[in-house]
Amino acid sequence: MATCYTCHALLNRKNQSWEHIIPSALGGSTKSRRILCKACNEKAGSTIDQALVAYCRNQLDKFGIQPDRINSSQDWKPQSFTSEMVMLAVHKILANFYFWKWKPASRILHYDSIQKYFRVVPRFYPELPIHLIYLEAREHTGWMTGYIELFGEIGFIVKFETAFAGKNTAALFLQEPVHKKEYVTTAEDRTQLIEFVRKQLQANESDFR
Repeated sequence: MATCYTCHALLNRKNQSWEHIIPSALGGSTKSRRILCKACNEKAGSTIDQALVAYCRNQLDKFGIQPDRINSSQDWKPQSFTSEMVMLAVHKILANFYFWKWKPASRILHYDSIQKYFRVVPRFYPELPIHLIYLEAREHTGWMTGYIELFGEIGFIVKFETAFAGKNTAALFLQEPVHKKEYVTTAEDRTQLIEFVRKQLQANESDFR
């Protein structure tokens, strides 16, 4: 049975809720009912998710995306934010993707993150605003490395520690925020994207040492 990855409560019909991998207020549409309980979802939606939306306000205006609702229970309202709140929201996006994509039993133990601007999306899709999530697992190390690029303009590198002990694995996700749909690429494009992101992450490895 699925559990909330934040409070570890068993999810059931009473406490489960739809959690967007990327907040719907940022143009995210992919969601799951098997990663966060309702209480944790609503708490994050009213705090760190709103902070990230406020942080991305220029991009939302630029691409004509109206953040009318941050979650199912609360209207979005402009608010002040701190860099810590923004990074916590970024960590949550990557955690959402990790538990949605791989459904691991292991918990996230520790985060380390920095903001970067090497901009992957414009290199491959200069005509589109796209959200990108990339996550790779390193065999037997217990460390995952991820990259999130919002609107093709704001990038974050995140490393986190888990009890994951599987083989080297990589996952890529693209979301087109204007029309709120997953962006589908060819296998060749995905291979090129993954290789490019991997090289960029390797080039920035020293920032975490």
